[in-house]
Amino acid sequence: INMASRNFNREIRKKLLDFIHVEGDSEAHEFNSRPMDAERQFGSILDEDEDVEPTVYISEQEDDAGSVDEFMDDNIIDDEPEPDFAHQLLLFYLLFNIPVRAMNYLLRLLVSNGCQVPATLHLLKKPLSKFKTQVETMGTGQFAYVGIFENIKYCVDRMMLPSSLFDSTEIKLNLKLNCDGLPLFKSSKITLWPILVQFEHIRQPFPVASFCGLGLPPLLDYLEQLTNELSILQTTGIQYKDHKFKVEKISFICDTPARSFIQGTKGHAGYSSCCWCRTTGEYIHGRVVFPSFCELRTNEDYATMNENNQTIRSPLLLVVPFTTAFPPDFMHMVCLGIMKKLMKLYTSGVKGLRAACRLSLEQVKRINSEISYLRCYVPREFSRKPRLLHDLKHYKASEFRNYLLYWGPVLLQKELQAPYYEHFLLLHFATYVYSSPKLRHLFPAARACIQRFLFDIRRLFHESLYTVNFHGLFHLPDFVEMHGSLLEMSAFPFENFLGLLKRRIRASRHIFSQSVNQLRNVRAIYADAELNTIYFSPESPNNCAILPDGRIVVVSNVTASGHVDGTVLELTRHLYQFDNSRFSSSLLGIGYYRRTRVRVMNRFLQTRQSAFLDNKSF
Repeated sequence: INMASRNFNREIRKKLLDFIHVEGDSEAHEFNSRPMDAERQFGSILDEDEDVEPTVYISEQEDDAGSVDEFMDDNIIDDEPEPDFAHQLLLFYLLFNIPVRAMNYLLRLLVSNGCQVPATLHLLKKPLSKFKTQVETMGTGQFAYVGIFENIKYCVDRMMLPSSLFDSTEIKLNLKLNCDGLPLFKSSKITLWPILVQFEHIRQPFPVASFCGLGLPPLLDYLEQLTNELSILQTTGIQYKDHKFKVEKISFICDTPARSFIQGTKGHAGYSSCCWCRTTGEYIHGRVVFPSFCELRTNEDYATMNENNQTIRSPLLLVVPFTTAFPPDFMHMVCLGIMKKLMKLYTSGVKGLRAACRLSLEQVKRINSEISYLRCYVPREFSRKPRLLHDLKHYKASEFRNYLLYWGPVLLQKELQAPYYEHFLLLHFATYVYSSPKLRHLFPAARACIQRFLFDIRRLFHESLYTVNFHGLFHLPDFVEMHGSLLEMSAFPFENFLGLLKRRIRASRHIFSQSVNQLRNVRAIYADAELNTIYFSPESPNNCAILPDGRIVVVSNVTASGHVDGTVLELTRHLYQFDNSRFSSSLLGIGYYRRTRVRVMNRFLQTRQSAFLDNKSF
């Protein structure tokens, strides 16, 4: 921190004022409770991929760089002060990204007041490290490999895996891996390429490896250790604490550029770049489009390098089938690709294409007014509240997802022309069904909606829209039926991890060392943060919920044990219907509801609902 000593001390006193006043046991206990509150608050920040149930419309009728070797020291002192207070201090440091100078100042202050805590940040951070990370030079940068099995041990030691898995001596795990490039600074070409893993029963991802350098890492060297470890976990497995851990299923959740890189195939601008079928692209209006669907590629042709989209043999061919292990990514393909393109067509148009569905300034103004009203009824589980259409270019992926699944059918119903509104509903209905495993019985209907959505693009817009993202919808139903839901094919958890990691890396001469250190720090944050907390209240907008029997209630009271009292709601009419009433919102539990006289007392809640009240309702 570059500031005068007086200003620095003033900042320190300001930060400590709310957290520290140690003069006895009572004050120490008070301090111990605060990091836990911060942890709960931080959990809601991390959770960008919250699954919210159907919408209900109610009507009443100094930087932390250091060296890797310093951070990854094996010589851990077993008889260090072991207080929970020290662990909470470490969590406080990680959660709020406290500068090193400030944290050392705080520790010295605590020690001088008689607290049994480590005297320096270096000693405080030692429990984070249980093994050394080997660092090697690779291409234009450096590479460090942590390993999948080390993360398995980390989860076992912290009891993060379900206890039911340990009933057998052999534990089979399903893995989702992610690889993506992360530019660290706007003024530099230095890029971080971490490999992350997510276990089936744990929501947060874990770091496996990291490359930091200029440009892309060398593919063969980058994936060599990962491939070797996956091969061992698939065949013989690895023993730990009387259990053998083996990997049964592997999938890679990546955006299109990262997927083509680790597959060793052509990029999305290539004429034969689809990694799932052998369609040949056409050059229309300055872009390569894929208006047709062709025969599927095969694992045998991938293994023998006979597919026309391969440029280099990927090491991953030894451990995963390419035709099934790389599903389309819901976040990048549907939210940032298709939904973003549709909203641009509705509001401002896209280059070379001006659709008849473009909204007038007056219509945009009315929608913005509805958005402002809607913000009051968005539950706290939503990571972002809706923003005005003027901020469309700044929307994040979660906002496009929310418009597609929840807000779009309401906001566009009265403003968008009927053919275009029904076209949007096709995508909304299909993705809503595919996002909920409970609606698996509607998967055939969702497939029909996807097919009609793609067919109508040429009629309503232009065939130049059949880019790689829209073409990916051809293959989406097959992968959803294979993996269970879009939630299993989404990069949201990985992007949350990368976003938190990027915010914690400061410019320094030791960027790689700092990035490896922060990978461990972020892993510790995710391990301690509460990600699944759902908040209920008697007041709107957090007062609508669903019971285990499927009934929807408006909460009137929340007991100390977490049970609720409330009034049951009854569906009166649907929000929309299309295709000659073949599909309607009531199939999804979306519609207009009214209060009944049926009350429930002291009931357990299953999950959240969201209720948006129209202007004439109570």
